[in-house]
Amino acid sequence: MTGDLNLSLLFPEALCLALLIAVFFLNLFLPTDAKTKLGAFTLGGLGLLLGACLLASLSPGQALYGMYTQDAFAAVFKALFVLVAAAVVVMAQGYL
Repeated sequence: MTGDLNLSLLFPEALCLALLIAVFFLNLFLPTDAKTKLGAFTLGGLGLLLGACLLASLSPGQALYGMYTQDAFAAVFKALFVLVAAAVVVMAQGYL
């Protein structure tokens, strides 16, 4: 087996999961009039996630004993998905 566990490469995915859980529970428990700020919170979290993806692209490598690879190709698509998610949140502001 090549590589090692190297869980630090999985930080953007862990941050994405934390943002997902936070937005889900905030949407569940916030009163209706306070949910207007949820879109801004989500965009801020996606901005942090984009920064984490860009920082992760500076240190390519493998994690989980070679099952996970972080390289420039993966970083481009992660950033693209985060930007698309941010565009969706901006377009859905009227529904939040």
